[in-house]
Amino acid sequence: MTGRERTSVRTPINYPMIANSLLCAFSDLDNTLAVTRAMVRVASCQIAIETGMGSCMCWNLSGMKTSPGNKGGYDWQFFRTRERFTDQQLAAAKKLGPVEDTGALDKGLHSIYLLPKHPWCCFRAFDGLDTAMADHLSTLRRKFPRGWAGLLAGDVAAFAHGLRQDGYYTATEASYAGGIAWRYKQQFDAVPESDPVWGDTLP
Repeated sequence: MTGRERTSVRTPINYPMIANSLLCAFSDLDNTLAVTRAMVRVASCQIAIETGMGSCMCWNLSGMKTSPGNKGGYDWQFFRTRERFTDQQLAAAKKLGPVEDTGALDKGLHSIYLLPKHPWCCFRAFDGLDTAMADHLSTLRRKFPRGWAGLLAGDVAAFAHGLRQDGYYTATEASYAGGIAWRYKQQFDAVPESDPVWGDTLP
């Protein structure tokens, strides 16, 4: 399978869309999974902190990257993205492509932006939400097994910790877990338990 470069465009997403797509994608991935409300909610909130919610770029739900020229068979896109790097990571990044160093430090890490066409801001691109969601879950299960275990437990802290151990994100674990927890409280304080979009029949 070969991919192609796409122009990066905003595609709309919201919590109901994400939750409904997750319910289908979990089932399609493994129909023996006992999908719980907590799994759907934690996954929704992790996607929210990766995308900002409201929209994402070419249905890239979770910041999953690929390689320019696409050895993985994905369509790809470039867009500006924020990272937190050590001195060594920043030096390596500057050798490969355009970097905007904000001069800010976050717990000892450089807060920087990678700019198109830096190879480290090359992201997967998809045709639609369901295709993107299927890829998101299958990638989590395959490449981030400790994070996947936390997701199946429906546990925000375990999910964030596992993803950090598996190298999913460059933020501090505390800030990443805090972001998921904040989204969880923000959204689900506002959504009644009886709202079927959140799978109220799930345990």
